[in-house]
Amino acid sequence: MQLLPTTGLRELEERYSFTPSDLALLGRETLTILDRYRADKAFLGSSGFTLEKGHSTPNPEDAQIKEAIMRVSDETYVLVDSSKYGHNCLTSFARLRDVDLTITDSHLSSSKAKSLEAAGATLRIVDVRGGDLNSDAKNATAIKEVLRTRSQKKALTLDRNRKR
Repeated sequence: MQLLPTTGLRELEERYSFTPSDLALLGRETLTILDRYRADKAFLGSSGFTLEKGHSTPNPEDAQIKEAIMRVSDETYVLVDSSKYGHNCLTSFARLRDVDLTITDSHLSSSKAKSLEAAGATLRIVDVRGGDLNSDAKNATAIKEVLRTRSQKKALTLDRNRKR
């Protein structure tokens, strides 16, 4: 399946820092474009996360884009595999407390989860040990409930701020 016409790839590569293998736009032009938009929710990935540095990526340009996306988003969610815990990549893009919810899998030990929460992370651990479809549905429902509750709290806060 071809996602982009190949005739437009050359223009993207010349005008932006474009990586066809990732279908990613990076660089100053992309940052300018992102500043014109806003989002309710941003879902980002992370190549590593630590207590000290938070979420990180090996690519500095990618970190800049993620930071820009976080600035224009009301809420930020980072999905990260538990095996990335302890990996500190070249460039940090978010402190743990700056992310509304970090979603990871149940292979993260409870002691690591407690350390992350003590450092300011809000975690949602998705059970991957069961492997049955019912546990996936329960996890999806639980995540939707967390998102709904957080959205309601944020809306209430925004409403209170407007009345002042």
